[in-house]
Formats: sequence, structure tokens, C-alpha cells
Amino acid sequence: MRCSQCIELFDDYIDGVLTRDTMEKIQAHLRECKHCRVIFHTYSLTIRLSKSCETFNTLSKERIKKLKQTLTRSLRMENKEM
Repeated sequence: MRCSQCIELFDDYIDGVLTRDTMEKIQAHLRECKHCRVIFHTYSLTIRLSKSCETFNTLSKERIKKLKQTLTRSLRMENKEM
């Protein structure tokens, strides 16, 4: 699996909606690729933090969606530069 493919699937990976085979491919890639591990950690932490903020300042589903899209775009651009 290429980095760009892995990064594009992070959202579905976090949501647990991928096939078992695809989940295993992502896990294998993350074990081998330090760059993607760092990106995944940052991405998933951002998602968790944004969700934890909902109790204090409710984020709309649209706002969360835009945040995920912005992060995904940024991560793709960063990956292209490597």
C-alpha cells in the first residue's frame, strides 16, 4: 500500500468501516512507515480532541466534516512534497 492510499483511508479506518483485509493492509503499512504513523497519530488525535470539545462547545457534524476534509487535504499535500 502506498502512503497516499493509506492516508486517504484514515477516516474510514478510524470509523472502522473498512474490510478486514484493508484494515490489515493499513496496519501493516503503519508498522513499516514512520511518516504515516506520525500523520495518523496527529490526525486521530485531532479527531479525538475535536470530539471531546463537543461537550463544552458543540461542534456540528458539518464542522467536523470540514475539519476532516481540511486535515486530509493538508496531509495529502504534505505527502506529495516527500
